[in-house]
Amino acid sequence: MASKQKKTAGMMRLSPPLLEELRRMIEESRRSLAGAVNAAMTMLYWRIGKRILATLSQQFERFKQIIAAYNAGSLNPEEFFRQLVTFAQSLKEEERRGVSEQLTEEELALFDLLMKPPIEMSASDREKVKATAKELLVTLKNNKLVA
Repeated sequence: MASKQKKTAGMMRLSPPLLEELRRMIEESRRSLAGAVNAAMTMLYWRIGKRILATLSQQFERFKQIIAAYNAGSLNPEEFFRQLVTFAQSLKEEERRGVSEQLTEEELALFDLLMKPPIEMSASDREKVKATAKELLVTLKNNKLVA
């Protein structure tokens, strides 16, 4: 009986107004955290889109340069064709990279973001980053942050 009294004597009884205030504080923190997570996910989605757009823009600019050079007469038909083939192969290399990494185009974009700045890592760690990219994409899609 004495030990039971010691345990309850050490506990403080909280008044209902104090409990209510603590509940409000916890709820505010939860809302704040949810807002921070949403903001972080939105920023990540924006960065992914920006990265994909940058890659596509670079490819499009290179294609326009080849066409402009041909139209300006600085490329003969054979060189024009060679550059177009090289350009097409470079596009296929990115697709091949996705296949070799066993990642979809979206997963590869996330993987590339997670790997910046480039760091040396073991094959096991690299696989963990790939798994993280896949999980992140699922999370983004489940939260309807990407289509």
